[in-house]
This record gives sequence, C-alpha cells and structure tokens, in this order.
Amino acid sequence: MTARFPGQKYSSVADYASAMTKALASVRPGEIDRASAALKQAIRDDRLVFACGNGGSAAIANENTISASGDSEYIVRALAWARDNGMATVAMSGFAGGRSAPMADISLHVAAENYGVVEDSHQSLMHILAQYLRMSELPAERVRSIQF
Repeated sequence: MTARFPGQKYSSVADYASAMTKALASVRPGEIDRASAALKQAIRDDRLVFACGNGGSAAIANENTISASGDSEYIVRALAWARDNGMATVAMSGFAGGRSAPMADISLHVAAENYGVVEDSHQSLMHILAQYLRMSELPAERVRSIQF
C-alpha cells in the first residue's frame, strides 16, 4: 500500500523515482495498448481528440482526459457527456480512481496516493502514447533520421 503524501518522508531522490516506477507499473496490463489503439483510430478517422483536466492536471491535459483523484466533478461531467454523445473515452486517474476510472471506456489508473507521483505518471503516459503514435506512423528510415 502506498503512503499518503506527506505521510511518508522520502529518504532520497531515488525513493521518489522508485515510487514513479511502481506507479507506472501499476497500470492495468493492456490498457495503454487499448488507449493507443483508440487514439490511432480517431486519427485515422480524422476525428477530434478532446483533452481536459482539473487543477494541476489541467496543465498536463494535452493528450487525454485527466484527474489525479479521478473524482473531479468537471472531469466526471465531461466523461458522461462524451459517453452520452457516442465518444470513446480514456481516463487517467490515481488514488482510488474516483468516479472517472469505472466510467471511461479505457482507464489508465496509477495506484499511487501522492499528487506528484500521480501527475508525473500521467505526464509519462501521455509521452508514451504520443511517442508511440508518432513513431508508428513514420517510415523506419524517417524515425532513424529525426530526433524526438
């Protein structure tokens, strides 16, 4: 079980990095692949991809719907609206997952209870998805010739 911040003092910088590694590893197997497939399909279908976040998550909401707690009212309402309008949804959450984790078609939930670890994990997941999607569509010679 992860400790609530600041309930447990990190004894070194490596402890925080270890918490990040553990949080990223806690995402349910296959969910990142499902998210990338949904995003790839939206791109191929020339559909819009909307992003939203609440609080600190708003600053990193450049790729998906995001809420550290998973229970932000604005995010829950956005997911409900998207579902009611036939849109596929991806939720990023932490802590207990809140209402958004079970509402979304795809849930990228990180099992952590520290806002920094959760938000850093979400940012990493967005980079993972963006890099994969970008690279998967480029010819191999182009990937070798550009810097990401």
